[in-house]
Amino acid sequence: MLLLEFEVNGDSSESPDGLGEIAHFYAVSSHVFQHPISINYTAEAIARLRQSVEDHLFERSTLPELRHRIRRAANGAARITRRTGEIVVKWPTQSWPFNIEGVIAGGAAGYGRRVRNWAESVIVTLRRSTPNDRMHRGGACAPTEVEHQPSLPGDADR
Repeated sequence: MLLLEFEVNGDSSESPDGLGEIAHFYAVSSHVFQHPISINYTAEAIARLRQSVEDHLFERSTLPELRHRIRRAANGAARITRRTGEIVVKWPTQSWPFNIEGVIAGGAAGYGRRVRNWAESVIVTLRRSTPNDRMHRGGACAPTEVEHQPSLPGDADR
């Protein structure tokens, strides 16, 4: 994946104006969501990341704004990794309609589009499989409820 991103970042048609950074943010985040147990993040860190991805997909936040928010949240005593005995995030999702294989299979051409599609697919899948979680009830990491959030492609039949 990193070699593909290196190739993409060297191609100005695939990575203009920092789009390679955005694609990397979507790729890393999507991987975290699809592998929450092995990534070992706290439930709170995953919830904050999910909110950040949704905010960027819905154009409520820019990447620099998200960096600032993440730095502030991870500063001081805050932790992003789980300790023994803490809640382990397990999604009720049995399968993911899109994953890293679909991103890599296309090579450098269209990488940014495919990785954004991956992130959108993950968010839509999580919305469908976790309709009553904190992210959708206005919990600490989600200031709005799902009914007030814009729709993503594929969200219509949830």
